[in-house]
Amino acid sequence: MGPCKTVQLVISRGILSKWKQPVIYDFDSPMTTAMLMRTISELEASGFPVYLVTRDMGGGNRSVMKSLGINYQNPSFVNPVDASGRVYVFADAPRLSKLARNHFLDKGYILRSGETVYKSTAQQLLDKPQGELKIAFKITQHHLDVSKTQRQKVQTAAQISSRSVSKALLYSGENSLISGDWKSTADFPYYKETGIRAYGVEEDLQNNILNEVDNVAGTMRGAGCKFELPFRNGILMKNNFLKNVFSDLKTKYNVRCLLTCKVNQDVLENVFFLHYRFW
Repeated sequence: MGPCKTVQLVISRGILSKWKQPVIYDFDSPMTTAMLMRTISELEASGFPVYLVTRDMGGGNRSVMKSLGINYQNPSFVNPVDASGRVYVFADAPRLSKLARNHFLDKGYILRSGETVYKSTAQQLLDKPQGELKIAFKITQHHLDVSKTQRQKVQTAAQISSRSVSKALLYSGENSLISGDWKSTADFPYYKETGIRAYGVEEDLQNNILNEVDNVAGTMRGAGCKFELPFRNGILMKNNFLKNVFSDLKTKYNVRCLLTCKVNQDVLENVFFLHYRFW
């Protein structure tokens, strides 16, 4: 087969079950609006109602979403089979975290207040002699000097955005161990300790956190950038989607919660991992 430049893979999976099934596997076949609508229509005809689509922030996928009028204020489109139904669009959360981390390392952010969020502030934590008890014990220089290949790993992005790093920045700034906009960097949307709970178990608390992220992401801009950052819109779309689709599922199926691990692209990327591992 080939030579081929790309693979188009589409997987259908259950939101409330463990079922999953590849439905498209093709070479050099970009996703189009017609392909997406046909896939949804055939799944619906087979008895599988479609409620959401998860995709990355690639240019081709953004073009399809633009043709459907999708943006962070309108995260859904009309179901091609049922005009009364909506199909929600979800940006892949792990990829968003990597893109946000990459821009933080490369250029930084400017917030609505005028304060900045830069890599150099986190660098000060590592430059201070820390002895046996490290203040920022979850990160090393490796996390700030991520190579091109390592930038594809979610773990290092999550560790930079951990609650412990935020606390370390606050402690160091309050005790004059670091300088600059340490407070804005510490307050930037870091992971909030709420325990491991599915969305909807503590809906009010979880929505407050999402709203907090929206307030920052909706007004921030990339340092040195004159255009909107695509992943910033992806974050706003994801948060808006989560609230809307959960409301729909509660109404139609009386669900108590939603496992957000079932609305990302991990299941798709696992297919490629197995392909590379065994072939």
